[in-house]
Amino acid sequence: MNDDHRLSAALDQSATWMGQLPSHWNRGRLKDIATSLASTVDKKSYDGQLAVRLCNYVDVYYNDRISSALSFMEATASAEEIARFTVRAGDVAITKDSESADDIGIAAFADQDLPGVIYGYHLAILRTNPDSDGLFLKWLFDSTFVKSVLATRSNGLTRVGLGQSALASLPLPIPPLAEQRQIAEYLGRETGQIDALITKQEQLAETLTERRQAVITQAVTRGLDPALELTESGIPWLGKVPTGWLLSRMKHLVADRESGTSVNAINTPAESGEVGVLKTGSASRGIFDASNNKVVLDEDIARVTCPVRKSKIIINRANSPELVGSAALVREEHDNLFLSDKLWQLGFSSESVFTYWWFQTRTYKDQVSALRVGTSSSMQNLAYEDFKEIQISVPARSIQKEIGIFLDLETSRIDALIGKAREVVEVLKERRQALISAAVMGKIDVRGL
Repeated sequence: MNDDHRLSAALDQSATWMGQLPSHWNRGRLKDIATSLASTVDKKSYDGQLAVRLCNYVDVYYNDRISSALSFMEATASAEEIARFTVRAGDVAITKDSESADDIGIAAFADQDLPGVIYGYHLAILRTNPDSDGLFLKWLFDSTFVKSVLATRSNGLTRVGLGQSALASLPLPIPPLAEQRQIAEYLGRETGQIDALITKQEQLAETLTERRQAVITQAVTRGLDPALELTESGIPWLGKVPTGWLLSRMKHLVADRESGTSVNAINTPAESGEVGVLKTGSASRGIFDASNNKVVLDEDIARVTCPVRKSKIIINRANSPELVGSAALVREEHDNLFLSDKLWQLGFSSESVFTYWWFQTRTYKDQVSALRVGTSSSMQNLAYEDFKEIQISVPARSIQKEIGIFLDLETSRIDALIGKAREVVEVLKERRQALISAAVMGKIDVRGL
């Protein structure tokens, strides 16, 4: 079968996927309504070339619009490249290769000419014919239909790419120009309203997250009684502490410490009856994630040490800088689950729930930040000898229990509200996606709306 037959077969199959279109619409290919160009301009600067600003992959991936409001990196290009790839009003730029098929065909619309700004490598530029609308084409690329077709046409193993031939032959529904513009205007208006609701819910989730952190910090560093008298601790990390609270260090509170062993494992979670070893991510979010583990190979099962124990606190001693020292409380029993060598499991003479919540504070994390070491920016370590010297203020045990109970209840309440806000965001995003797909496929008649 030659290339033309393959493309015809693909078009016929995709036409079936399109389903029924309005009778006055046409079915066609991208090349029928637009010209596609693949940029060849990389991020490097070369002697003898002209200075330009570069619209890169990330500028398209994270933005619906390409405009002068974006900050573009500096680079160089030849006169020919500048002539071909300068940003023009009405352009649609799409991502043409990535590490995942889901990231292929992400589109942004250029709403103005940008002299001196040219498209960079990894982008394809679509320029519509006079009888087609660029903004409508952008909305088409946002639709479920086009995303599904692109996923089947992308190829590659470690990096997925969309070739020019596959892009040019992309099947599309083609309404009359006037209706394309009406659909684009309708979607701009309707998605704008949905986006405003999404932003409001995301801001609510962010505010609640900040509130959660403030509640934790207040409780474990100032207590539950706002009338408590505060005394200057004389320790920069701690500042003022409630009068009567004990100034201490971790070495006086740790009752026992265990660490795991490095073993060979398969990067898939252990199932019932299998032996699993925890990944460092099991404690990274501050909540113990037992599913974040790997199946230990049979020949290494005898080498595992340190089973996960209820009421212990697991601490991440080696990770990226922002995650070193992450702590999570084991609240349930877990069979056949063991620590890796990059995790500590600690028992405390203080109340474990109180201590766990204290580990979620900036007071603790700032001390870890000052103590972690490592030559790599992506991997840092916390030595136990340094961890032992971390400073803390501790109330009487009865107050520790009260604080622990209060924070378990209060954070659960806030977490539920955060969860609801995020659920609303997901529903709104699904509604937005469905609206776009319905409009560009002719399921909604926007004429007159």
